Amino acid sequence: MMQDSTNILTRVYKGMTVHDQHGKPIGMVDQVVMGSEQGDGAVEQSGSVPVAPQVNISGSGASIANIQYVGELDANLPEELRAHLLHSGYIRVKPDGVLSTTDYYVMPGQVARVGENSVKLTLPVEQLTRAS
Repeated sequence: MMQDSTNILTRVYKGMTVHDQHGKPIGMVDQVVMGSEQGDGAVEQSGSVPVAPQVNISGSGASIANIQYVGELDANLPEELRAHLLHSGYIRVKPDGVLSTTDYYVMPGQVARVGENSVKLTLPVEQLTRAS
């Protein structure tokens, strides 16, 4: 059963194993980026917890999550795809194997489920977006 894609990225964290739809391990989560309505100012979760604690950084009582702004995606991705990824959010997966140099980009709707230490996708590895 597929999980709600609107918040599924909040349960994914760096270091999780990623499996394609057939259960084949394809790599490890290297980065989780939450989307933004404007397609810019997307935010990356940091650390090894899926939901970061709130931190007050001003004297006014305003607080922000412990996250980093992300302004870079692989330059080889088409601009339209880059904008879509920043808008919807994505998981960047470092593939298994020493010779693998190109990352996979997984959108929230391509995640079938998130387990304790792993992510299972709705697609086979051959259909995932890769930077060329």
